Amino acid sequence: MEENRKTQKQPKHLTQRIFAYLIDLMLVFFVVEILCAMLGIQRTELPIADQLKMDITSNVVFVLYSFLFTAVFTKGQTVGKILMHLRVVSNGSESLPFKSELLFREVVGKLFVERINLWISLIMVSTGLQDKLFAAINNGFINTTLYYLMILPWPMLVSFSMVVNRADHRSLHDLLANTSVVTYVKFGKNGLTDH
Repeated sequence: MEENRKTQKQPKHLTQRIFAYLIDLMLVFFVVEILCAMLGIQRTELPIADQLKMDITSNVVFVLYSFLFTAVFTKGQTVGKILMHLRVVSNGSESLPFKSELLFREVVGKLFVERINLWISLIMVSTGLQDKLFAAINNGFINTTLYYLMILPWPMLVSFSMVVNRADHRSLHDLLANTSVVTYVKFGKNGLTDH
């Protein structure tokens, strides 16, 4: 009984993509938390600069997980994408992206572009620029606004907004790497079957 999988965009694609991301995020979160517990690291007791380093480390683990699963272990899927019947493909086709495209998508698109606020915050806190900037401004409202602009994942929110508002549901990292996330269904010997 020969079965192959074809990709097909479906209306529930956006919800599937959100749940796939949350599943993957929880998996990585649990791995990082277990590692922290094994190493005796209490994240809440760390200075802010070390907490930012932990956040960046968590993001690096997430990107490595995403790249290894999509490029090495599966055909364009993470655990979340497998459970939600999604796959990363080259934009405009059903073929899998090259490993270099997936690496660019994960590292440049997700780790640097969408998480740039973490990198900026780490630099500003580590060098003392944040304290100097806040002291120079000396206005509670502006300081609070700047603080939240630095720590909120605004590039990721822009990317999420693109997934929600674009007809093709492509995010910032999809556009950068020329990839798409699509749903797939099985085609068996009797035709179309459920996932």
